[in-house]
Amino acid sequence: MTPLNGSTRAAALLLSVISLTFGQLNPATPSKEYVRLGGQVIAIENAVPSATPVAALSATSLSFALQTVGTTSSAQTVTLSNSGLAALTVTGISTSAADFSASNNCGGSVAPGGSCQINVTFAPQAAGNRAGTLTISDNSSSGSTQTVSLSGTGASASGGGGNTPAVLSTYIGSYGAAAPTYTAEPTVTVPFRIYLPSGISTFTNVTISMNAAGGGGYYLYLALSGSTYNLYMTAQAGGSGGGSGYFPLTPNGQTVATTVAVGSFQISNASLAFAGNELQLNLSLTQGGALSGYTMAMLADASGNYSFPGAGATAATWTPSSGPPLSWTPSATPSAPFTYAGTDVGWVSAGQTFTLTNSGNAAVSINSIAMVGANPDDFSIRSDECPASLAAGASCPVTVDFEPSAAGSRTATLQVVNSAVGSPETVALTGTGDGSGSTPSAVTTYMGVWGDPLPAYNGSTVMLPIRLYCPGGAATFNFMQLNLNAASGGGFYIYLTPNGATYNLYMSGQLPANGGGAPYPYFQLSPNGQTVATGFGVGALQVESASLVWVGNELRLDLTLLQSGAISYQVGLLGEANSVYSAPGSGTTAATWGN
Repeated sequence: MTPLNGSTRAAALLLSVISLTFGQLNPATPSKEYVRLGGQVIAIENAVPSATPVAALSATSLSFALQTVGTTSSAQTVTLSNSGLAALTVTGISTSAADFSASNNCGGSVAPGGSCQINVTFAPQAAGNRAGTLTISDNSSSGSTQTVSLSGTGASASGGGGNTPAVLSTYIGSYGAAAPTYTAEPTVTVPFRIYLPSGISTFTNVTISMNAAGGGGYYLYLALSGSTYNLYMTAQAGGSGGGSGYFPLTPNGQTVATTVAVGSFQISNASLAFAGNELQLNLSLTQGGALSGYTMAMLADASGNYSFPGAGATAATWTPSSGPPLSWTPSATPSAPFTYAGTDVGWVSAGQTFTLTNSGNAAVSINSIAMVGANPDDFSIRSDECPASLAAGASCPVTVDFEPSAAGSRTATLQVVNSAVGSPETVALTGTGDGSGSTPSAVTTYMGVWGDPLPAYNGSTVMLPIRLYCPGGAATFNFMQLNLNAASGGGFYIYLTPNGATYNLYMSGQLPANGGGAPYPYFQLSPNGQTVATGFGVGALQVESASLVWVGNELRLDLTLLQSGAISYQVGLLGEANSVYSAPGSGTTAATWGN
């Protein structure tokens, strides 16, 4: 082997130092490390990538079975997913050929980690092979458009099959299919269809009656007006919708928001298209109240000829759910808010966990969970375990702390924005900032929020939220000691001491002496609340990252520890301020950690 010269050895050493340092940096946290090599100080910086959306499709092609010209197939579904760290903005969903139609169920954006479904149908305009492309336009980092190739074969109605109506007819979904039933769904997309044997130019109007089982109902009315079609909704039958107002639609197959409503009944979006001699009207209907159900009937007119089998024929039934499928437990309204105990200004109360439950029969997309209202910064979401999509019957917890920034009454609202009817669902919160004695009266150590139960942690990696309260303030602090006592004997000790404007964090396999950790290695922390990689350890235990901050008279030290062996610990804390030791004192278990 050829010996390395001086410059080659230095370069190899530098590469080893850089490799070791980057291996210790947290990729999700921006930080900078300084390494001394010889007489030179070298900075190694870790920058977090910018948040970008990343789009992906569940399929790149769809193939439809043989379909009679002028009729519409059942839908096939493509899922659009966003695996990026920023919202995916959807600017358009379209098909390149009139033989294919797509519904935009994604709205204007898809949340990070979220997904939505696009339904595609095939209505051949002519016999033979038909092809097209589904195009989704967005701001994905993987490309501004996502495409799916579409194919199918049209069959001539006169050359076999014969499954197109011989007269003007109304139906829901594919012609000849059984009358659809929608159950326990607060919002449904209903595919209304009209077949015009003499062509689309003969169409005049169609009335859709939504007859409530308990009496009464609603009426939808689509009428030709020049080159567009006016969609009315009213609580009265007949006419052109009376004075109910209307929404104009063009027969282009694009889904648009309508926000046409009567009472608690609403059309949330609509699309209109012609496929051969078939008019296709897709309506998303929402019922906010609890009605026992609807029967849907249709009556159409084309050049003075009414549809067969005529008025009063039931084409579908819909039983909405009894109300919004998402709910909070415990629940609270502005007139009866959930009330936190009086809490000192700058201090954190014991947390309250609220459970979000989906009582519906379908998954609900969770767009955001946040604090809003008068004093949102005084209430913080400590943990949110809700997924981007909450399955039917599933629940998830959200824990909220109260940390008043001023004396007096403080209010806010916990809000979940979602895809279900009734969104957003809210919980009203209130608390009082005061000096009611909710803080400790002596030097005290604890884990997490003061007053919370003893925590238990599991896993090889754990983040320990270590806290120490000094009634005399940060200036009185002397040291804090963390004991990790292994159940099988032995353990580790982590020791924090002030060093001017900074703090030294020591770690040892032996109990350090009060007043300093020398000669043990240490890591220097600034009380700025920024998490930094530390990358030092003793034996099988390593401190991966640390954060230190003072909030009022409370010292908050967040340590992420890694234990490579299978050992269970009892976690003990001891602190000192102006020679006064923490209460309840040394040896008291503050938490357990099982690996």
